[in-house]
Amino acid sequence: MGAAGSFLAAYSGATGDRATFPWWFAMFLLVPLAATLLGGRAAGIGEARWFERAIRGALAGFIYAGLCVVAAWAATLVVPAWSGLVGGSLRFGPELGTVFVLALAWGVLGCALGALVLPRLMRPAVSGPR
Repeated sequence: MGAAGSFLAAYSGATGDRATFPWWFAMFLLVPLAATLLGGRAAGIGEARWFERAIRGALAGFIYAGLCVVAAWAATLVVPAWSGLVGGSLRFGPELGTVFVLALAWGVLGCALGALVLPRLMRPAVSGPR
């Protein structure tokens, strides 16, 4: 943990340098899982060949990774150097390169899986008057 993390841990009254969360907190992983599966489904819909659907889904994973990097960049807080609180500017946020690599792996796998599996589970839409 860096200096900023140690400061925040001490300020918040944490007893150690490791955060623990309840078991239900892992359900927050369902949001990016659903996003990648549904994004892959949207990318692969309308294509009959499984290889083409997988390629489209994997390419959609790049879009997902790019959106994750933009969101991480927008969520980063910067305390400017002129504020007088610290001896330079502080940046509170994730490392954007790490975000890109993890989101790319998650996005390519999830979107490819969504493109391969989900179009088969959907029933064809009924066209024409009812």
